[in-house]
Amino acid sequence: MPAESQGATGPVGLPANARLLARAERDLLDLLRRNPREALRVIEDIIRLARRDLPLGQVKKLPGMGVNRELSSGRFRVVHFWNNGRLFIVTVFPKKDQRKVFRHLP
Repeated sequence: MPAESQGATGPVGLPANARLLARAERDLLDLLRRNPREALRVIEDIIRLARRDLPLGQVKKLPGMGVNRELSSGRFRVVHFWNNGRLFIVTVFPKKDQRKVFRHLP
């Protein structure tokens, strides 16, 4: 079972069906400290993703990455997967770091 953040409505106001894995929680906290405005945009997009209220094209399947998908949120990317109706956020990172991050994901 993946390490996940807990909460009645999820962390940072996320819907109950959304969970941050430990790495994603660290990524978002770091982003909140460095750039609160962009962090809020990413969080809003994660909320919309959990509610399945995103335009087509903002989410794409990652080839060779199993069930993981990528959400585009401004200059940031959110790697996530769905399991039994629950959204798990794996990591959040700047687009410029994409190659480095994907090399280290399972």
